[in-house]
Amino acid sequence: MSGPSGSRARHDLAFCFPCQPLGSFAWDASAAAGHPGVEAMFAQAAARLADRSLAPPTRLQVVTYTSAAAYASLLMSRGAVPALCMPHSMGLYAALVAAGACDFAPMLEYVIAAGQAIDASSQAGDFEMASVFGLASEVTEEICRGVEGAHVANYNATAHTVVSGRRPAIEEVCRIALARDAYEVRPLEAGVPLHTPLMEPVSRFLATKLGGLSVRAPGIPVLCPFRARPLVEGDIAATLSRHISEPVRFEQLVKEAAAAGVTQVLEVGYEKLLSKFVGWTDPDLAARSVGTVAALERETRRLRR
Repeated sequence: MSGPSGSRARHDLAFCFPCQPLGSFAWDASAAAGHPGVEAMFAQAAARLADRSLAPPTRLQVVTYTSAAAYASLLMSRGAVPALCMPHSMGLYAALVAAGACDFAPMLEYVIAAGQAIDASSQAGDFEMASVFGLASEVTEEICRGVEGAHVANYNATAHTVVSGRRPAIEEVCRIALARDAYEVRPLEAGVPLHTPLMEPVSRFLATKLGGLSVRAPGIPVLCPFRARPLVEGDIAATLSRHISEPVRFEQLVKEAAAAGVTQVLEVGYEKLLSKFVGWTDPDLAARSVGTVAALERETRRLRR
């Protein structure tokens, strides 16, 4: 199997693509020097970020998307072509670009449209997301079934889920989870019910924004964030609009990667957001993150050994 760069994929390697972090995140664009295609990614994104009307979460998503797409391209240019891509939530956007299924600039416009629509939806109610640590996912599901307005949004790793929905419902889920011996619950202050049926109106709106986005068959398999199966060309548009109203099954993506023979996972574009989830789910997988020049050089040295 060959990736978009023409280099042969490494059967033991997967890339994972981060969702939007909730804190501040600045990219390290210095690694792009001498790589015109990657320099163009950063330049195009910087030009769009000059638009001060973009909501802060949208701006953060642009940075996350750009850094992930850029570092994936840089890694592949150095021979680190993955056997598959594992996107978490909005990491899907960069994963599709890395796999050659979509071009960077049109996807950038879709990222902005999605970010603005998601931010607008957050104004329509009082919403929250929270991490639950130490309970089996089946227990968290059971709790959510008993609390109207609460849903399991992310199956991140063994005994780590994220719940999402209306704030009072999520607060009740957190109280019950602690009573059921969760060792920690952590409100995320997201203000939006991502990955729940409450986002279906946004999914329908985003489906109308896909007309100008050209898609191709991925040159590298991209696992669907909510089905954990490789996307085919005909699935991509529907997946782009639907994924924000479907739960993220990252734990299952990790298991699928291990079953496919992957032994190394590189988180591209951000430092240590998803790589820890990989280790929690399968300690036999070596997970590292690449979002800085220093990390890129480290991985280049590994490739040369």
